[in-house]
Parts: sequence; structure tokens; C-alpha cells
Amino acid sequence: MLIPPLQLLNLFVAVVMFSIGLRVSGGELLNILRKRALFVRTLLANCVLIPAIGFLLVRIFPLTPDASVGILLLAAIPGTPIALQFTRQAKTRLAFAAAMTFVLSLVSVAMTPLAVEVMPQTAQRNQRPILLLMMSIVVYIGLPLCAGLWVARQAPKIAPRLVLPLGVLATVAFLFLMWETRLVRREALNAIRGRGTIVAMLLLLLLSMLIGWLIGGPDRESRRVLATSTGMRSVIVFLAIVSILYGALAAMYFVVKKDGDVKKLVAYSSVSSMGMVMLGLFALNPNGVNGGVMQMINHGIYSAALFLLVGIIYERRHTRNVAEFGGLSHVMPGYAAVFLGMVMTAIGLPLLAVFISEFLALRGAFEANVSWAAWAALGIILNAGYFLWLYQRMFFGTIENPKNEKLPDLNLREWAYMVPLLIMSLWIGVYPKPFLAFIQQPVNAIVKQVRPDYQIPGMPNATPTQERAQR
Repeated sequence: MLIPPLQLLNLFVAVVMFSIGLRVSGGELLNILRKRALFVRTLLANCVLIPAIGFLLVRIFPLTPDASVGILLLAAIPGTPIALQFTRQAKTRLAFAAAMTFVLSLVSVAMTPLAVEVMPQTAQRNQRPILLLMMSIVVYIGLPLCAGLWVARQAPKIAPRLVLPLGVLATVAFLFLMWETRLVRREALNAIRGRGTIVAMLLLLLLSMLIGWLIGGPDRESRRVLATSTGMRSVIVFLAIVSILYGALAAMYFVVKKDGDVKKLVAYSSVSSMGMVMLGLFALNPNGVNGGVMQMINHGIYSAALFLLVGIIYERRHTRNVAEFGGLSHVMPGYAAVFLGMVMTAIGLPLLAVFISEFLALRGAFEANVSWAAWAALGIILNAGYFLWLYQRMFFGTIENPKNEKLPDLNLREWAYMVPLLIMSLWIGVYPKPFLAFIQQPVNAIVKQVRPDYQIPGMPNATPTQERAQR
């Protein structure tokens, strides 16, 4: 290994906590800790109710020992409310995140050994001395936070300028961490496959968010932050970005691979597309939610068309191997034209459907967190790369395989079910207003319910009386 993963993780945590310290004050942190009711509810949710749900799920579902360890650790180690998507506008939320991160990390000193003690014997190797846990919390959470507070107090003009470079450093550390732990993550993925593990994890996530919302108290803002801290909304966003990048890289693999399967490529491109849907929905603003909904509609158009096109060529050649084709545009010009139209739709070419949905989803992600949009944009670039590469290998060049020389072009039945999909793609890309107008009202209602303080253009802010009624 180039750099030990534990050091990378410690660097990432230290940089994030130092950056938070630059943007809050000591008084704000103390005010958060003085809110005993919210403090108690946070500990109750993270340290009692959610661990109990974890133990219950392990009893209900037939999980492997390793999967049980993962579920119990996820439930028993207190979640930290790094709800930075809620902190870009109000600094008090950032102070809450920093204070609860430190407090819940201290609580984990007692919770983690307890969780490991009641786990299967396979988890015993994961024990860490309490003294080492205490040192890690002080060195990598407490000291960087205090250092950030001190710098912000001593150099108030310089501190804001350090936030962006620190964000870049944290991102680089996170990237190296993901690279160095790739084998471990692969082993973990193999360990949790099958037998209800994914269902158990999703139930834990959803029930955790529900608990955080229900016991968050009368203040809706605190309820949302607590629901985020217990439910780890950032985990969903992280999984969405992973889906975008993993789906794109996996699809590209089937272009490079000698016996690559066109159908598998289209399937993995769908994984990437659904990641964009999740990212847009959890941006929790009108642009993002609109983009997520439109991406679901558009995915039903272009993905269905691509699967149909794969079926057409499979019916003629009884193979989906990319290497078996080449130069198909010479013998199947109509098929090549339709395939090109759907490829251009899939990669988000302007004036086609996916451009609208991806633009809105990325804009919403950018409003929530710039780094989310940056990672998603990388997935779009990879998406264009493997689709264009696939088209070049299948349709351009000379026909080298004699079996492809007399392939029939699209017949009337095939044109009949492909043309409407092309028309829908062009319609949404050129004039999406009817579709956006249809979903605008429910989207605005959802955003207003989740974020009452979010100002939606054309909608008045809720009055204090209305806010009390909503509570």
C-alpha cells in the first residue's frame, strides 16, 4: 500500500473538523451543547433506539456472520450528523454538526466495545483499546476543531480563504482512501451478498431516519438535522455517486473486454443513470428533484430503446459480443441511425431528453454541494466515452466478419416501435415544459415540506402561524 488507509481516514477527519472550526465559533458550539433536550434526544436516537433496531434486524434476517457484524456496527456505533447540506446557509447548523460529531464520537468509546462483545466471534478481531479510541478522538477530532476555532479568532480575514483549499485536500485524501481500500471493499461486498443483507441495511437506514424525525422535537429544523444524523442522508448521496461512477466504469469494461456483452453494457449504464436519479432527489431542491423525476422518465425511453436495439441485433446474429460486430452501418444504415440517436440521447446531447434531466439534476446537486456535482459530472464524461467507443466499434470501419455482410436492416414492425421512442426523446429535449409543468406542483410541495425555509421562486414564505400549524 502506498499510504496506510487508517492514516488517510485520520487525515480526512482532521481536515474536515479543522475546516468546520474555521466557520463556527466556540460560543455557537457551547450554545448547542447547552440545549439539553436536543442533546438527550440525539443520544437516545443514536445510542439506544437505533442499536436496538440493529440487533432486532440481525435476529429477524438470516445473515452471514460477517454481514451481522456490519449491520451491528452500523447500528451500534453512533452516527455523526455531518449534515453539511443543511449547513451552507445557516452557521448554527454547522455548529450543531461539529458539536454532535465530537460528543457522539466520545459515546462511541463505550458503544463500540459493547457492540463487539455481543457480536459473533468473527468480530473479536475488530476490537480496539479504549485508550487508542480516546487518543484518536482527541487528536483527529478535538484538536483540529479547536485549532480551527483559534485560527478563525486570530485571523478572521484569512480563515474563510482556507476553507476551499482544505476541501480540496479532504477530497484528495478521500480519493486515496477509496483507492487503497478497494480490495477490502470488494471483500465486504462479496460478504454481504444475498440472504436479506441488503434488505436489512435498507430497513435500518429508513427506520433510523424515521426515528430521527419523530423524536426530533417541536423544532422542524432540529428534526430534519436529527433525521439526517441518524439516517445518514450523506450515505445515500455517497452511494448515488458511487453508482454513477461504478456503473460507468463497469460499462466501459465491457467495451474494452474482448468478449464484451452489449446487453451488460446497457445494463450497467442504467445503474449509472439511476445514481443520477438518486443524487437529484436527495439534493432536496426543486432543480434536483425535477431532474431526478425527469431522469426516470428519460431512462424509460432511451434504456428501453437500447435494450430493444440489442434484441434486434441478437435476433439476427444470436450473439451480443462487441467483437463480433464492426462496420454495421454499411449493411444496416437504418439500424445504425436509430442506435446513434439513442446513444446521443443517453450521453446527454443538447436538444435530446437526457440533457434536460441531467442538467437539472446537476444544477440541483451544485446548489446543495459543489463536490456532489463535480463527481456526477465525471460520471457523465465516462458515460459519453464508453457509448461513443461502443458505437465506433460496432458501426464504423470495414466488415471483417462474413456473417455480418447480409444482415437485414430494420423491418416495418421494428420501425413502428422505435420511431415513437425517438420522437419522445426529441420532444422532451426540445420542449420539456409540459412535463416539467406537470410535476412542478408536487415537487415544490415536497421541497417545501422537507425544507420550509427554502425560498421557491413564485411561492411566498410560510408565515409564523403557518409554520406553527405545520409543526
